Amino acid sequence: MAEKDNGEEGLLYSSTFAPLLRQKAVAIWSLHQAVVAGILIAVFMLRTAVAHAPVLSWATLVLVAILVVDLVTVRGLSMWQVAGLRLGLLLRQATGATKATFSPITSGATVAFADIPGEEGETVNTYRVVNTGEMDGACFLWDSVHNQATAPLLMEAQSDQLAKADIRNTRADEFAAALHSLADQPDVVRVTLQARALRRPVEKSPGLSAAEGNAAAADIEYLEDGPLAHTIRHDYILGITIDPSARSTSKVNFSKPRASLEDVSRLLAKRVSELCSMLAGTGVRPDGITWMNAAQVRGQMKVLTDPDAYQLLDPQGNLPDDVPVQTSWREMADHVAVGPSYARSFWISQWPVGLPVFSDWLTELTRSPDSQQILTLVFHHRTEHQAKASFDRKNQEAGSMRWLNRKLDRPDDDKIESEEQTIARLKRESSENGGDIQFQGFATILADDLSALDEADQGIQRLFKKKGMYLDRQRDQQLTRWVGALPLGLEGRK
Repeated sequence: MAEKDNGEEGLLYSSTFAPLLRQKAVAIWSLHQAVVAGILIAVFMLRTAVAHAPVLSWATLVLVAILVVDLVTVRGLSMWQVAGLRLGLLLRQATGATKATFSPITSGATVAFADIPGEEGETVNTYRVVNTGEMDGACFLWDSVHNQATAPLLMEAQSDQLAKADIRNTRADEFAAALHSLADQPDVVRVTLQARALRRPVEKSPGLSAAEGNAAAADIEYLEDGPLAHTIRHDYILGITIDPSARSTSKVNFSKPRASLEDVSRLLAKRVSELCSMLAGTGVRPDGITWMNAAQVRGQMKVLTDPDAYQLLDPQGNLPDDVPVQTSWREMADHVAVGPSYARSFWISQWPVGLPVFSDWLTELTRSPDSQQILTLVFHHRTEHQAKASFDRKNQEAGSMRWLNRKLDRPDDDKIESEEQTIARLKRESSENGGDIQFQGFATILADDLSALDEADQGIQRLFKKKGMYLDRQRDQQLTRWVGALPLGLEGRK
């Protein structure tokens, strides 16, 4: 929940991404604690009522001691869970293995909960993280309020820098075709794509030892421990959101108020498979798509603002369950403090109009070698009727501005005429295609301090302006935009 700060530093929010083991069944006690307590009480009652054993005995003292241990909680964990975590840590120290809460056996089961600030920031929404039973525990976020499931996918793409122009154009056409295929799947209500450039520790060069007097090794070691200790890693997060009740074309009956999570899992797995098969020609590496499990999502949340946390992840990107993911977010008017970092988000208020646009122009926006940024695109399919209603409203607004200018004896505005022509063209194309794809764009920059954030702000403004785009800094909406920048596919949620 939000807590008002006494100063003018904004609102302080706290968000967690906790494994299921911290969830409670009875008051402050977990289900297993309640079960153990019930068994102990039942044994005591049977001993005294049936076996006529004395109330005060060594057996009773043992039962009471076990009950006390059972009911004690430490930071939300029972003593049994604390012991299990300690054993897990010892096992990991001995074997190098890690532990994550997911299993194909738990298909359709909730394996974690994510507490995320709501759209207005005044409340915290709890999302269930559900195991689909697919692809080594692939998960989705279940929004029970809006009946929506979101699958988070991590992708790595092939480089476009050395690709020929016709190959880049083909990849762009394939991606456009994949988006337009959403018209055939009305239950897919939202697709988000994040192009991310984030800092991470550089992997140390193997086989080099400066202690042996190797000058080259000494130079490399100096660079890797100093100026080049971190590098910018580029990847993509694809979020696919379905509403099972939105005119589903599957044979499963989703007309009920709440479909079973197993049915949602099957439908979402089908939609993810269909869309990913269409991404094969877009430049995505064949082995570069990972439908993340709960431990991998927690890992991405952890390293987003703390690059040094990469050392906590295993080779598959799983974050151990005993490592907490809890971040305090303090929202100011034009930025948000997220843990040890600062972030600022913008809405892309103008896209290139009347300018030549190359197929990889969006990739170039995140190609900076030293700045961290997240470019988030949100796509919604609109039916022809929905698109027509939207265009009619915009036409009326433009007509009202033209009428007002004439009433005030002002000359006609060329921008209004150009906007009316654009609306007419888009309306005609929507009618020909049976609908259109509505999209929004947001840019988020990250820095270690406010001065670096302002410097990155100036740099991204210049870069986008060169591409014929303009950024509108989101005042008093920074927390909402930051939640949209998380690797959860939540931008554009209604």
